[in-house]
Amino acid sequence: MLVHQLIFQGDQDSVAFHGATEVSYKKLQTQVVCFRNYLYNAGVRSGENVGVLLHNLPEFVYAYMAIASLGAVVVPINYQLTPQEVAFIVKDARIKNLVAAKKIELGAPLDGFGFTGSLVQHLIADIDACLAPVANIAPTLDDQISESQPCTIIYTSGTTGNPKGAVLTHNNLVSDAECFSKAMPVAENDNVLCILPLYHCLA
Repeated sequence: MLVHQLIFQGDQDSVAFHGATEVSYKKLQTQVVCFRNYLYNAGVRSGENVGVLLHNLPEFVYAYMAIASLGAVVVPINYQLTPQEVAFIVKDARIKNLVAAKKIELGAPLDGFGFTGSLVQHLIADIDACLAPVANIAPTLDDQISESQPCTIIYTSGTTGNPKGAVLTHNNLVSDAECFSKAMPVAENDNVLCILPLYHCLA
C-alpha cells in the first residue's frame, strides 16, 4: 500500500478530522485531488522534493497526500524555524516548490547559502482560490510508484550541527501506521488527539 491510499480507508460520510470545521473522508479525498491537480499544473513531478511549511491544519494533510500521490517527496518543515534555518533545508533538499500559509522571505538567506535554483511558494489561499476544475488533470500514478520509493524527508533538529534529512519510504510510513494500530487498537468510533506538530516524524 502507498501512503496516499490510506485516505480511502474510511467511509466517505465519516469524520476524518475534528477541528474548527469537521472534515469527512469524502471531503478529504476531494481536497487531495484538487491539491494534486493544482501542484501538477504548477510543475510538480515524480521524484521532486516539495516543502510543506504549515501548522496543524487539514491543508497540511491535503498537501502531504497530494504530493505523495504525484510520486514526489514531501519535506515537512518546522514552522518555528527562522528564515535562515528554512533556507538551509530548501537548499539541502533542493526544493523548488514550497506549500505555505504565508510567504516567507528567503531571498537573502538562500543567496547566503549559494542557492542557485528558483523557489516557488504556493500559498494555501492561492490554492484554495484555484480549486475549480482545471484543464490538465493530474494523471493517476499509483502503478508507477513503488512502496520502496521515498515518500518523505524528515529533518533532524540539528542540535549538534546542521539538520540532516532522514528519508522514509511509503513502506516505512505504512508500516508505522500498522505498528501503531497493533500497539494501540483504534476502533471506527474512536477519536485520536494529535498533540504533536504534523511536521514531526511521530505525528
